[in-house]
Amino acid sequence: MRIHLKEIPENGLTLEFEENVKHYPIFTEMKEFKFLDPLTVELQLRRADQSIEMKGRLKTRGIMTCSRCLKPFVQPLKSDFRLIYANRPQSIYHTRETELSAEDVELILFDGEIIDTYQAIYEETLAALPSKPLCHPDCKGLCPRCGKDLNRGACQCKNEEVDPRLAVLKQFKVVRNR
Repeated sequence: MRIHLKEIPENGLTLEFEENVKHYPIFTEMKEFKFLDPLTVELQLRRADQSIEMKGRLKTRGIMTCSRCLKPFVQPLKSDFRLIYANRPQSIYHTRETELSAEDVELILFDGEIIDTYQAIYEETLAALPSKPLCHPDCKGLCPRCGKDLNRGACQCKNEEVDPRLAVLKQFKVVRNR
């Protein structure tokens, strides 16, 4: 969504809209997350000196694969974020090296009189995706020997096998002091 700076009154601007994921080609090609719903976006824009503060919230749902049991499940996705848009200073083109502070990480520089929220929505959606999706927090996963889903019950494998990293310890003999 493109927002002209003149559209932001002194007391701020609140926007609520749905964003079709088809506007983001990478989202339609993703295999890790299949969108079930459009992105619901809420934005609050407020003028602050020479910048625009944007607080936002993204919500949607999609299908992911559990990283432990490999079953598909519905994953709600939600992200609250805060960004600062500031006009790009001309002097930035003359500096060779720029060190970023913690505040600069949430700073987006732009030219002209229009803010485009497309990239921010895209990045915040990607950042909200879980790196290790789980169908539920206590998912037991699959048996590493037979592949049975341990959420449905124990398997018949014997647990005598030792972690290969610790197998060398079997060679040590226990000496008891008398």
